[in-house]
Amino acid sequence: MADVKTWLAYAALLYLLACLLYLLASRCVGTPWSDAVRRMSAATRAIRDDSVRTRGRIFGGSLAVAALLVVAWRPFTFAR
Repeated sequence: MADVKTWLAYAALLYLLACLLYLLASRCVGTPWSDAVRRMSAATRAIRDDSVRTRGRIFGGSLAVAALLVVAWRPFTFAR
């Protein structure tokens, strides 16, 4: 069984890769929240909610891809 340091290293690497993939994938999404009016009208809330869903899906997909990469790569096998 792997020790705690190895599991934490994998978790940190997964998060780092997911964040990098998220940044790459969301570059073309735009920033609807910053572009919207400052008051929270119904239209603004709809824009925000749509953006939250889109970016959440991008991050979830990035996390899944990062997990597959780490499983295939196994970068911390030397640490055992």
